[in-house]
Order: sequence, then structure tokens, then C-alpha cells
Amino acid sequence: MATGGLRSVNAIAGKVVIVADNGTKLELKVTPASKILALGVLGGTTALAAQIGGPAMVEYDTESRALLAIDTRQEGPARGVADTVSNATLAGTLKGVDTVSGTVTVVAEDGAEIVLRATSTSTVMIGGMATGHGVLAVKLGSRVVVDYDARTNTLVRISA
Repeated sequence: MATGGLRSVNAIAGKVVIVADNGTKLELKVTPASKILALGVLGGTTALAAQIGGPAMVEYDTESRALLAIDTRQEGPARGVADTVSNATLAGTLKGVDTVSGTVTVVAEDGAEIVLRATSTSTVMIGGMATGHGVLAVKLGSRVVVDYDARTNTLVRISA
């Protein structure tokens, strides 16, 4: 068991990174048996991504580095991760683009819906090539991979 701060979540690779209170970086593999509690609610990696930068308590297999359980119910920012970039990656389906509010809505593979704010620095990739047409170049219903800052829900990159 370890306590520390949730540093990053990669839903596609099934990995979470925790910075333990002693400063050790733990990269843990999420398995179907992993118990994920985000603010006390049983959920998946999408819900967990919203807790990046906050404290977490984890149980894991020390040999395989498989995540057995994670709980983010603790209060306040975690030591050593509050001021770091909060990268999260997930795969899903593009549900909507709102040009007025500058947001995109993605339905993650676990069914969770997330709204991300697109900015002038957000990158749009189609077929591995960058496009200058913005998120409107991605068709609704397309399978996408999004990289985003989980603390601000700002879209870094969307790939279709």
C-alpha cells in the first residue's frame, strides 16, 4: 500500500502514475480486477482522470505492478504533484463539437462523457497528419484518442 498523489492516467494503455509520499514514482497497470474509487464512487479510468493532482491511496502487486485498488477520497492537493501538468489520455467516440463555447464532447470507452475545452494550441490529427482545420475536421461519431489536461479539461490533442 502507498499514499501519494495521482500524477497521470492513460486509459488507452491502462496505466496510472502515482508519486508516493516518499517521492517514488509508481507506474501501475490497470487490470479488469482493479478497484477504482474516484471520490468514493466506483468507476473507471475516465472518472479517475478528473482527480489528477489530488491525493490517492493505492494497493498494488509489488512484483507485477498491477493496480489492485485506488481511492482518491482524501482531501486537498497531493504533495509534489499539485503544480505538475496533469496529462490524461482516453479513447472514445466524438459526440459533439460546440463552436460557440469552444468545446468537444467525447464518450469514453467506459461510457463516461467528458467535455473538453479546445484552444488555439489544441492539435488535431487525422490519419496521423496534423490538420489546420481544427476540431471541425473530425466527423461526429469518429473513434478518437484525446490527450488533455485533466485539471483544466483542456484539449491538448485529438487524433482520429
